[in-house]
Amino acid sequence: MPKLLLVDGSNYLFRAFHALPPLTTSKGEPTGAIKGFNGMLRTVHDTVSPDCEICVFDAKGRDAERENSYHMLLVGLLAGKADWLVRSNVEAGEGFADIIVETDDLDDGVIVELKYAQTMTAMEKSCAKALAQIRAKRYADYLYNNGREKVLLYGIAFCKKRCRVVAEKL
Repeated sequence: MPKLLLVDGSNYLFRAFHALPPLTTSKGEPTGAIKGFNGMLRTVHDTVSPDCEICVFDAKGRDAERENSYHMLLVGLLAGKADWLVRSNVEAGEGFADIIVETDDLDDGVIVELKYAQTMTAMEKSCAKALAQIRAKRYADYLYNNGREKVLLYGIAFCKKRCRVVAEKL
């Protein structure tokens, strides 16, 4: 199985800026946190020797923008499975599903709907809302029309650096 290195870029940048002494180039020009950040990334890369690397930064902005960051991360992770067809923002049923996966088993399929929760306590409700959206908008019709009868639904909610996943079979 390929080895994935997932780095919390915000944490590394914070540490590089606040925990390291002021760093400069050979000419004495300040580099801020960039030199320390690059050095820390290089060290973890050399230590882990990953097949694939992803560096994620906390998303600042509207909830939709935050959700999009997690959406892209998840699409990237799922697309690493060579035998799976991973589709993002697919027109399905009566709307657009966040992620639909056609697995290597021709009977199986996966639908993922993502939500950003404002608080940790709202994550469970956000997962339920995601699953309800999948059912209400009939996203599974996309997979049923392709002959896939065993469909897994995932409602995933994110809040800051935590996530909650609720799954169900259709």
